[in-house]
Amino acid sequence: MVFRQKEIQLFGYYYPIISDIQDSLRQNFANKMVVGDYTKDSELDKSSVSWSDHTGGIGIKDMVEAKHANRCWFSTCELGYPGHLIPPPLAVNCGNPTEVEEEPM
Repeated sequence: MVFRQKEIQLFGYYYPIISDIQDSLRQNFANKMVVGDYTKDSELDKSSVSWSDHTGGIGIKDMVEAKHANRCWFSTCELGYPGHLIPPPLAVNCGNPTEVEEEPM
């Protein structure tokens, strides 16, 4: 935190600095070097996780990856096929209308 010019506070101690505090955009991580195929894990500052098997079913909110890697919290998809998430059946209104307009006489 900064309270006075040319001084900062870290963990309750005040430290003098040589110049004024300057904002600058800095890269958080060193550049990543990719050799070979570029995949979803080749991002500089992101890490991706994907699961292709949800055959364990639903009901896991706080997941332990080693134990519940094939389960999910909630889904309306068909989960019984390894490597596939099949969308639920499309709901389509094919019935008769509940209100019928009467023709004027």
